[in-house]
Amino acid sequence: FLHMSWVEDGVDGIELEFIRDNEQMGSYQDAAPGGMFMQGTLMMGDEVDPLAVRITDSMAEEAQTTKIVIIANKTVTTDSISKKDLKKIFLGSKKTLAGGVRVFPVVLKSSDTHKTFLKTFIGKSDNAFQNYWKKLLFTGKSRMPQVFVSEEELIAFVNRTRGTIGYVSSRPATDGVITLEIKD
Repeated sequence: FLHMSWVEDGVDGIELEFIRDNEQMGSYQDAAPGGMFMQGTLMMGDEVDPLAVRITDSMAEEAQTTKIVIIANKTVTTDSISKKDLKKIFLGSKKTLAGGVRVFPVVLKSSDTHKTFLKTFIGKSDNAFQNYWKKLLFTGKSRMPQVFVSEEELIAFVNRTRGTIGYVSSRPATDGVITLEIKD
């Protein structure tokens, strides 16, 4: 059984990944999607095959409707973050931001906001993200980010915990939490 998951959608194109037994078997990229039907190239190992994909309206709507707001505890002394640094923080390879502030990522349990964040900024599906962190944990290289069931719980934790950084679907109205602008 081969599972296909939607990784990223945007003006520049679409990327899909194909997963079997929790391992990425290949990917599909199309630099210029045409409406809801696209043609592109499928990479399976070293093999390249043409592929046609039909994207349903619900997939396109999901990618366009979920907004992501990056939040941090007020001890984080910056007002913006690059996409590259954000990805590194949530993959555990970057531990500090400008001014030497140590940061700790926190995440939501599987939700539309979580899935959109992972697709947009990390480039991984939820399963791939979980497996990535499990490998770091079992090799002793890092601890998994703390997971929260609701945005309210995540915001409350970020509010009271120095150096935490997370994401939600709308700007919180809490004094101890700041929002970070995403820079390319």
